Amino acid sequence: MIVKIVVLFLLLTGGSSAQTTGLFDHITIEDGLSNSLIHDIAQDSAGFIWAATQEGLNRFDGYEITSFKISDDTENSIPDNWITSLVTDHDGNLWFGTRARGFGKFITDSTKFQNYHGRLLDEFGEMSLRIQRMYLTKDSILWIGSWGGGLIKYDTESGEMKRYLANPSDPHAIIENKIYAIFEDSQGFLWTSSHKSGVDRFSREEEKFVNFSVESEIPNGLEHNFIISIEEDHTGTLWFGTFGGGLYTFNRDTEKFSRISETKGIRDSRITVVFEDREKTLWVCSDGGGVYRYNREDDFFYNIEHDPVNPRSLNDNRVWSLIEDREGALWFGTFSGGLNTYFKRKNSFNHIYYKTRDNNSLSDNFVKAIYIDDQNEIWIGSNKGVDVYNSEMKKLFSLNTNNGLSSERIRFIGNFGSDDYWISTWGGGVNIFNKSTRTVNKIVARVNDPKSLSYNFCLKVIHHSDGYYYIATETGLNRYNADTGEIRVYNSTNDTTSVSSSQITDLFVDSYGNFWVGTQYGLNLFNPEKGTFKRIVSDGTNRTINNYRVGHFLQDRKGRLWIGTYGGGLNLYDYGTKTFSYITEKEGLSNNSIYEIVEDEYGKLWVSTNRGLNEFDPETGKIRIFTREDGLQNNEFNGGASAKSKDGVLFFGGVNGVNYFHPDDIESNNVPPPVVLTDLFVNGKKKYLFGDPSNPEPIVLNYRENFLNFTYSALEYSSPHLNKYKY
Repeated sequence: MIVKIVVLFLLLTGGSSAQTTGLFDHITIEDGLSNSLIHDIAQDSAGFIWAATQEGLNRFDGYEITSFKISDDTENSIPDNWITSLVTDHDGNLWFGTRARGFGKFITDSTKFQNYHGRLLDEFGEMSLRIQRMYLTKDSILWIGSWGGGLIKYDTESGEMKRYLANPSDPHAIIENKIYAIFEDSQGFLWTSSHKSGVDRFSREEEKFVNFSVESEIPNGLEHNFIISIEEDHTGTLWFGTFGGGLYTFNRDTEKFSRISETKGIRDSRITVVFEDREKTLWVCSDGGGVYRYNREDDFFYNIEHDPVNPRSLNDNRVWSLIEDREGALWFGTFSGGLNTYFKRKNSFNHIYYKTRDNNSLSDNFVKAIYIDDQNEIWIGSNKGVDVYNSEMKKLFSLNTNNGLSSERIRFIGNFGSDDYWISTWGGGVNIFNKSTRTVNKIVARVNDPKSLSYNFCLKVIHHSDGYYYIATETGLNRYNADTGEIRVYNSTNDTTSVSSSQITDLFVDSYGNFWVGTQYGLNLFNPEKGTFKRIVSDGTNRTINNYRVGHFLQDRKGRLWIGTYGGGLNLYDYGTKTFSYITEKEGLSNNSIYEIVEDEYGKLWVSTNRGLNEFDPETGKIRIFTREDGLQNNEFNGGASAKSKDGVLFFGGVNGVNYFHPDDIESNNVPPPVVLTDLFVNGKKKYLFGDPSNPEPIVLNYRENFLNFTYSALEYSSPHLNKYKY
């Protein structure tokens, strides 16, 4: 008997967790940072990443962190452990500002620092020593914003200094002596912001400041005076982030500010950083609301914030600094989480997964089935039912035992040209869900009924040209007659024309009409008319597959049949010679346990395994391997969970949700990173530390100093443990 159940639909809405999460790597005090609060970040000419903290200056080489702190030798060390600002000049020198002892420069070919504490104190007094922000303009002028000592201009080439102070009697003077942000726009104006008095626009030719503030006599639209970030994007638009008043843009023609409405996505009023990367993407950081990524097409800021159930999310929502390194990676400095790195290459793999209190997320992360229908809706089956998404990955509805399914452990979803969706379950037989009527029919095993389903643990279902439906189960191949409800079971017996194993893993009919049956013990060619099977069981020759366990079939655009095995890698069947060839770990696959195979628009095969995702080019034999380090949900995927959309987007499911991506968006980092010497040990004692080994001072050793050790690093930060060295 077929049971019919009416399904109640629940329509769900919400922002896509796949679009707003992001994958971050974290560098914290556990990794060697001297402090969790990162005031500023910079990259020097050698490629080292520097972080300014309250407990010293930190240098990261991808492997280790070196912390520089004040020492008794104050002439050659940093003058203050509280570092507030970092700048690299055109020669690659690193400049730093401190909270109480002025600014200085790191001499790259030694561990020495050149400090300007004494000179500042002598020329401008104690108030000039508290440095809040530094900025280098194109003409090698270092602009230094002090917290009480005004704006200081320092020529890095000539060494000349000049200071600009507030003067109530001069309408063209800087408005306030507490400087927070400094920025030079494309028209050559220098913008400086102050603590309580808005922002000044400085004409360097005329040496005149024009102030914009809430109290300005001419209304300018500004509603908050404390501006702490200024940026100009590629369109020439100036952006101003305030600490308490939100985000603003500035119209040069009208000289008016416009506040960005919360309806465009930004919920936090305390904006700490506005930054446009080299790909012209605008990033907005906040003090409590995480990070926002601006989509110009939507005119909307999408939020990326900490997710307590995702260890690779942003680890702190208070983000205070941001840079882009020379490889295009983004480095976020946080208030209490150290450094968070966002590698765009890793984030090319979109990830959708279960997220607490997010109605748009998956119901469960263990995904075993994916199907894309004619409406480009994505059906995802997990251990907690089925979730259906539109092409923008917004959830439309879910199916589970509460609204009709016999089991929530989904193993297959398919549609054969009607409103009926066939859903195989692990323990509840097959469910036929009619999308129009919202009803579920069940095909299940019944005790003492030899014409019912042989077992309720089911996998693949196909609809054959003979009119029957064939269902793969753990106890044989079931042929189902939809008109009569009768089932015939084909299982393994001593008869060599029976299927080689009753544990059926996959079913496939190729373009030549061959009916292939994969099992836990061999490959089979099935003749539906005769009800007989031709067994192709591994015998150690190329006349058979190279492994007993068959997992998945794919026939590519050239008609080639690819067979994935659980242990033997990829098997390629030659229809002409009826022989097999093999692609395994020996040929470069990451793993020999193959789950799914999908062909992309360029004829390349994407192969999911137990050890990552492989891109295989059948024409060249080239293989690219992607792992969790590249942004995958996990290195372990699942059988049955793959699909390709009409527009070429590929989907793969595993033990931690679903990855989806377009192959055009996947990039490899093929640029060899610079290799630098980080330390030299002479007779076991550290003697020199190189910041830039391409230009070291001569090293003179005596004849007794004859035992040398070097440490080195390849300055590539996305996956430094994967770097390989040749000696």
